[in-house]
Amino acid sequence: MSESPETFLRGIRKEDHKTHKMKVKADAFMPDDRKKLPGRADGYLESSINWEDDNQAKSRILKDFQHGYVRVETTVLMDILKLPNFPENFFSYERDPLQNNIYHGNLLFSNNLDKDEQKSICSLIALNSSLVLTS
Repeated sequence: MSESPETFLRGIRKEDHKTHKMKVKADAFMPDDRKKLPGRADGYLESSINWEDDNQAKSRILKDFQHGYVRVETTVLMDILKLPNFPENFFSYERDPLQNNIYHGNLLFSNNLDKDEQKSICSLIALNSSLVLTS
C-alpha cells in the first residue's frame, strides 16, 4: 500500500444505511457481492471509496450520493490490519483511479471471510466514521 491521505470518503447509497441517531451502519461499508463473479484475480471483494486528497474529492462524491457520505481517518484502516484474530491478508485497501474519478479507491475484503467477519470489520469502520449530510 502506498502512502494514503489522512482521510477517505464513502458515499451513502441507501437511506437505511443511517441510524435514527444520524450514525452510519456497518452495511454502508459492506463489499459489493456483484463483483464476486468473475471477481478480481487477487480474490478480494471491493467496497469503493474516494481518497480525500483535496476539497475536490468531496465535490466529486456529492455528485453521486444523495444520502450523504462518511469521512474516515486512514489510521482506522491501519488499526484494522493489526487485528490478531483474522487470517493473513484478510483486509486491505488501495488507490484505484478511474478515468472519471481520480480519487477512487477500494476497501478490500478477502473472499475467504464470511459475512459475519466482513460485517465485524465494517462495524469497526462505521464506529470510527463521521456522517456528513448533503442537505
